[in-house]
Parts: sequence; structure tokens; C-alpha cells
Amino acid sequence: MKHLIWIASLCLLIAGSYLCSLKNHTAEIAGFHPARNDSLAKTFAPGLRAGEYGIPERLLYRMSEASDGSIHIAYFFVWPYERNDSPGIMPWLSRTLYTDGLSLQGILFGPGDVEVIYLVLERNSGGPADGYRIKSMEFETAGDYDPRDFGVSHLPVQYTFPLESASDLRAAHGPNSDFLSFPGSRHLIFRVISWNHMFEWEPASRAGAEETVSLRPEYFSEEDWNHFGMFKPVESIVSRNRAHPEFAREAVPISIAPKPGVKK
Repeated sequence: MKHLIWIASLCLLIAGSYLCSLKNHTAEIAGFHPARNDSLAKTFAPGLRAGEYGIPERLLYRMSEASDGSIHIAYFFVWPYERNDSPGIMPWLSRTLYTDGLSLQGILFGPGDVEVIYLVLERNSGGPADGYRIKSMEFETAGDYDPRDFGVSHLPVQYTFPLESASDLRAAHGPNSDFLSFPGSRHLIFRVISWNHMFEWEPASRAGAEETVSLRPEYFSEEDWNHFGMFKPVESIVSRNRAHPEFAREAVPISIAPKPGVKK
């Protein structure tokens, strides 16, 4: 009898934890109109220095025009997997429980590894790059990264231009840091710095830098969006959203030709 009570209590605890973890989300985001412009997406597509962490298989994008006329683009780099191949007990546990073995990562989020770089563009009449310039960018980097750890801390990074305080970037790249005002598309270079594909912005060339890989962006179709499990209307402790800006939840229907809502 005591065993039955213990089992029943455990089941109630698990059920309660699951119900408490439920979060409802909406796919309709006010103030944004989904758009598609393959040319503009290609112009601002970030380049990667992936090094030992491998070149992504695909680069997908979602785009939206905000009510203030700004263009929001989310670039999603897709790797077939993420795995910490470092020696040691914690990396082994990570492989056994999270990325391989039990594959909790796939259960929680979906297949492969998908990481995002988010740009906001504003009008720049008469300027290069299709008449737009970069107003802001967001991505995730690795906080206090140590490959001997089980996991990696995700640290959000945001830059809004022109940068008022960027002593770290100025120190790293010297006095000719023209990208501190409004970076051009040539400055959109990111280095992959961890096994789970976190980024570091490298806007200027440096000695000994890895080869920069440029992938052609494809529009992130609804079919692919669902395949990779990007958005769950109801999140739970066993089903989590992948990183994405909210506007990216809305897509242009496949039957609509490219470039609606975005003037060239």
C-alpha cells in the first residue's frame, strides 16, 4: 500500500510539474507584415568562420516589414547536429544524455541545430546595399565558455547603431573601425566559437582568420519551419521553442511571389 501511495504521489508531482510548465504563445504578431525579398536577404546575409565546428548545411531566412517601415530579417543557420567531442566526463555525459544517446536535445527542440542572427534595417536613401543600412543586430554568444563543461551558457548580444560605447570592439579592431557607425554588409562576419554554434561578431579582417563561408539564403518555408520545430503554440517542460524573434512566426504563403511589401 505504501508503495502505491508513493507511486501515485510521484505521478501527481510529475503531472503537476508538466501542467505548471505549460506556456501559451500566439503566432500573430501585431505591427509586422511578413515579406520576402531574396535579393535583399542575400545582400545582408552574414558570413561565417566556422572552423572546427563545421559549415552549416543551410541558411534560411524570415523577413517582415514593421509599421515604421524598418525591415526585420532573421537568418537561421542549420547544422545537422551539435555535439561536444571534447574529452572528459562532462562532455561524455553531454553526448550520452543530451545530444546523442537519449537525445534530449532532439526531444526538447527538434532535429539538427538551428541558430539565429537577427538584423533590423532602416531606409538609407541613395546609399548602397539596396537603399538600406543596418540599424541593429542580435545574436547569442557563449558566456564563460569551457568545452569541459556539460553545457554552454547562452548570452544574448545586441548592438544598436551608431554605437556610442564600443571600447571592446575598438580595442580589438583598431582606430579604423568604420563599422561602429553603421556597418555595411561586408562587416557581417561571425565566428562560431563553441560546439553548440554560438557566435562572435568579427566585423574587420584579422591576421590568421579562418576562411569566411557565404551561404545563399533560402526562404524559410512553413514546411521547414514545422520540420525543425521552431515554434510550439504550447510550450512545456518537454517541448521548447527554438530561438527566434517573434515576427518570424508569420510567413509569406508559398503562392505569393517574392518581394511583397519591400521596395527596391
